[in-house]
Amino acid sequence: MKLIACHINNFGKLSDLNINFNDGVNVINQPNGWGKSTLAAFLKAMLYGFDTKKEPGAFERERKLYKPWQGGTYGGELDFEADGVEYRLVRTFGLTEKQDDFHLYRLATMVECDDFSPLLGEELFDLDRSSFKRTIYIAQADCMFSSSDSISAKLGNMAENTNDINNFESATADIKDMMNKMSPNRITGSIKKRVNTLTALEQELKKYQAADEAAAQLSEKIDEKTAQKKELTGIRAEYGRAHLRTAESRHFVKTTSSFVLLQRRKRAFTMLQWQSLETKHRMRQSFWKRQSRPES
Repeated sequence: MKLIACHINNFGKLSDLNINFNDGVNVINQPNGWGKSTLAAFLKAMLYGFDTKKEPGAFERERKLYKPWQGGTYGGELDFEADGVEYRLVRTFGLTEKQDDFHLYRLATMVECDDFSPLLGEELFDLDRSSFKRTIYIAQADCMFSSSDSISAKLGNMAENTNDINNFESATADIKDMMNKMSPNRITGSIKKRVNTLTALEQELKKYQAADEAAAQLSEKIDEKTAQKKELTGIRAEYGRAHLRTAESRHFVKTTSSFVLLQRRKRAFTMLQWQSLETKHRMRQSFWKRQSRPES
């Protein structure tokens, strides 16, 4: 079980307080009268609630002792992790246990669940309120350690179990065997195996990186060839248009030359016709002149 964060609505002198817990040991370093003991009592009350027994020193006294000084909602929220699942516990306290309210949500979905009951502390630590107070929890000016039925039962079970911590040689052998299995120098050691696996993966990654670089170079070449192909296509199109213009020019020149030649021939033929007519006319004039002369 691990504490994640808490929010105190109102509990004793503390009001609207948010605290985030880090992994490992958390130290609350505040001046006297800040409410450090009240914070510890809040965490205990969130886990176990208030006891209803009327014996001296019972939790029921704390219900009145930590009643909010400023009024408001009596209680708060506690975020924690248990068995790999994160939860949010919401408790509010009334004048009696019957007026107390308990809700548990899964943080991932904020959907209410029944993974734990209001006896949350007992289910998490396998310790009742009294045993928790006499072992894990140390109140202000209270370093007393004493046993309870629950603690005695656990100590008795440990003493009877020869395969547990009392079997020193077995524990030492297990540790040595585990060290051998994890040795970074042995081929069969788990660390050595992981190092070899990591090395192989690094080599494979280098191959993939080289393949990526080759693919990038090939892509650049493809882009370059594509650009050259596009340029060549443009050149071919321009050449086709130029060839078409050349053919049209040749046809125009040929047609124009034929027309000019034809016109020249027409003019030459016309000139010949005129010359022929003129010759005929002269010959007629000459003939008529000879006919009109008197005979001598």
